[in-house]
Amino acid sequence: MSALEDVQHALNAIRLISSEENANTQARILELILQTSISQLKSMAEQPKTNQKRKRQSFPTPSPMASSPAPQVNQASSKPKAEPSWAEKRDQLKPIQPIRPDR
Repeated sequence: MSALEDVQHALNAIRLISSEENANTQARILELILQTSISQLKSMAEQPKTNQKRKRQSFPTPSPMASSPAPQVNQASSKPKAEPSWAEKRDQLKPIQPIRPDR
């Protein structure tokens, strides 16, 4: 039984060491996240407040086109064939019989 106790003791020691290393790694990750968040908050605070109150740029309204009729093109050939809708695709599916698992 001494060998079993030695193995258990060794496993417990390994578990303790790995959990300490894991805690150190997690603490370092949290530190880096905190530093990044602080730097982002500082940069947001330094931005001028005028960016938030930007005036919306107004565009001139388009003038109406001259009333000359456009040359008509055969619309049947210029339109691409419409794909079936999702509902039509769904309706084309046929149900299958469920497969009973082997026991």
